[in-house]
Amino acid sequence: MGGLQRHPDRIDDWGLSSGFNIMRPDDAVWLYAAGRQYIYALARSTQTYADAGDYGSVDLKWDIAASRALERNPIPRASFGQVPQNVCRANRQTQAVLDQWLRARDSRLTRRDDPEGPASEEDARRWVLADIVRRQGQKGFRDGLLKAYGHRCAISGETAAEVLEAAHISPYRGIHTNSLENGLLLRSDLHTLFDLHRLGIDSSNRVVISPQVVSPTYASLQGTAVSRPRPVSARPGKRLLAAHLRLLRT
Repeated sequence: MGGLQRHPDRIDDWGLSSGFNIMRPDDAVWLYAAGRQYIYALARSTQTYADAGDYGSVDLKWDIAASRALERNPIPRASFGQVPQNVCRANRQTQAVLDQWLRARDSRLTRRDDPEGPASEEDARRWVLADIVRRQGQKGFRDGLLKAYGHRCAISGETAAEVLEAAHISPYRGIHTNSLENGLLLRSDLHTLFDLHRLGIDSSNRVVISPQVVSPTYASLQGTAVSRPRPVSARPGKRLLAAHLRLLRT
């Protein structure tokens, strides 16, 4: 990204050997590293050009701020599920995750106490870290869920602490909603699906996936048994889960 930092107004001409016909001017173009399986940069197409056959090119104007943020903290494929095949359109689930990333980015940049955005790279780093802390959940609430679930995602069994988040069943409305019965320990991508009401838990303690979720990675979770925390007092409230399930996107 060094060259892009020196030339923020630069437009790059990218040749495409396939998928050219699905590109449109003003598309958001998210760059995916197939080897490492993550999204690492963002640009916007300004013009597309057709050559012979399926060949063509696209002019890309880089979103420098977003690309710098993505370079530091890429979006892993595990969080959106889709496997990009050359040039492709984002499916619904991927689009939801990308939209959420943009909303979070915009929220940081329009924070009331600093309407001009981060003054330095160090400020930007602190904002990113603070956003991760907020996303993972208030420390006491998260620590309680980590202990109750044995440091494992209630659905996937994931043990990487960096991606385990304290999910509220009923939305956070103050410290009183940080009770363990109102929480689940979820991997970050499953937390996103849960908050978007594309994933719920039924009365038999099994996963219910919204029909709007088309990714096989997540659709295959339908009917998965959710692990029960210890002690019993930490188990999620049945009424809370039922109320959340009623909002499942159909």
